[in-house]
Amino acid sequence: MATLAFQGIRKQYGETVALDRLDLDVADGELMVVVGPSGSGKTTALRVAAGLERVTAGAVRIGGRDVTRLPPVAREVAMVFQSYALFPHLSVGDNIGIGLAVRRVPKREAAERVRAAAELVGCAGQLDRRPFQLSGGERQRVALARALVREPAAFLLDEPLSNLDAQLRVQMRAELQRLHRRLGATMLYVTHDQVEALTMGDRVAVLRDGALQQVGPPDEIYRRPANRFVAGFVGSPAMNLLPVVTAADGLRAGPFPLEPPPGSPWPAGRRLELGVRPEHLRVTVDGPGVPAEVQVVEMAGHETYLHLTLGAPGHEAGSGSGQAVVARVGDGLRPAVGSSVRVELPRGHAYLFDADSGETLVQAT
Repeated sequence: MATLAFQGIRKQYGETVALDRLDLDVADGELMVVVGPSGSGKTTALRVAAGLERVTAGAVRIGGRDVTRLPPVAREVAMVFQSYALFPHLSVGDNIGIGLAVRRVPKREAAERVRAAAELVGCAGQLDRRPFQLSGGERQRVALARALVREPAAFLLDEPLSNLDAQLRVQMRAELQRLHRRLGATMLYVTHDQVEALTMGDRVAVLRDGALQQVGPPDEIYRRPANRFVAGFVGSPAMNLLPVVTAADGLRAGPFPLEPPPGSPWPAGRRLELGVRPEHLRVTVDGPGVPAEVQVVEMAGHETYLHLTLGAPGHEAGSGSGQAVVARVGDGLRPAVGSSVRVELPRGHAYLFDADSGETLVQAT
């Protein structure tokens, strides 16, 4: 396997900038996940690495070798597409081995490599079948085997699980992780699914509008976001964002009174926003905190998500009433829609952002 590096990559389509000075290094044997919303440039980055898109500026290096101007066939990478891209008229075995046939690998050696790759991903018993006879998960295994059989320097995976149902997606996530550990392979994995990003990646790179926002281990991305965009995009449900306003009794985030964090005075002269994740809001029926009305109750197994409007009817309504938030609670609390609860903002679990730039000013502790 080999390292993969994007060095100052810019990709422009007319006036549209798809990638803006992308610098990203994927270590030898690392599973790097690139995540971002639609139009963020993540698939463009993958296609640039594969040689399917020519860069406007910058360089791509694989194993330290500059491959920026090389065609795809000379880059020693294998790509797994979202649509599987299997040839319908070929058998599974022929689909897996087509790259070997193009390279004129001797038939006996090719057959052995096809069989080994198929066994590795669990489709060795289907080599004589056609793609239309396979389920979505089986087709994905064939696409993976076709990439494996080439023994590339790096694997490029473009949302390979997005066409699978939820249960199969969880299964294939685990299988891909086991495969990565077994091969020690260098993988660049593109997805819009935050769960895939946080559960699969050795590191996660977050893109927005072609620009890299943050790169780091999943836990760091989730717990120490570099800016408001990363904080709001990574995590499901999304982080609650509350405008910070000046009231007669001091600063408030929505209806929540605020105190400066220890040793960190509030930044002067900036518009501020407070961020708090749903799992950190404390909800009770009659405890401390501000009133809220339950709008929607979403049951998710042992957890429940409450969609709340702060400032419930029949209770005192302070500054910030009407703010919508989502709270995650355990299965011991199941209030009815329309009922009133109390919401508390615990200390040490909030993020402070510059409302204009989105910069993280104070991290949660």
